[in-house]
Amino acid sequence: MAQDQALRQFVFDTLIDDSPVTDDVLDKIVALYPANDSSLGAPFNTGDSLFDRGSEWYGENMFLSARRRFFGAAAPLQPLFAYFFTEFIPGNDPFLGVFHSSELSLLFSAVPDAIEEDFANTYLDFYLNFVNNLNPGPAWPQFTSETKQVLQLMRDNITAIPDEFNANRTDFLSTTKVLAEFQK
Repeated sequence: MAQDQALRQFVFDTLIDDSPVTDDVLDKIVALYPANDSSLGAPFNTGDSLFDRGSEWYGENMFLSARRRFFGAAAPLQPLFAYFFTEFIPGNDPFLGVFHSSELSLLFSAVPDAIEEDFANTYLDFYLNFVNNLNPGPAWPQFTSETKQVLQLMRDNITAIPDEFNANRTDFLSTTKVLAEFQK
């Protein structure tokens, strides 16, 4: 299928040297990020299946799986706090959806929309508590090797959730074979 080939090419294009990457790894990536799967999109949900597949793979490969590897190694050594920001900020480009760093406007800019004010204040409280105490506060659970909880940050739904979303994909991306082929 042309879309599968385009996803394979996108993966290749992100690498400095694609020669170590085997067909079985690429086949598995294509299978893990299927065409026309409305659950994909980090969360983008653009309506463009190829964009959502590529964006989801890129985000999970570059950010989520890396964060999970880091937290797995660091959790026994020091307190950690993780979050999953899922709030679309009114006024942002809908095509971009909820993108990496979109939450920073709630901390370092005027709140873009009155509907976000309470949410922004709560998020700012977490941030200031963390800056001052290295702990965002009791509403935000510490990530541990046992609990593996992250705080979902979404207006009207700030809640601790298990850090298991998309785990089948990030587990694959963190295998020794994939890390070696991607030279990480």
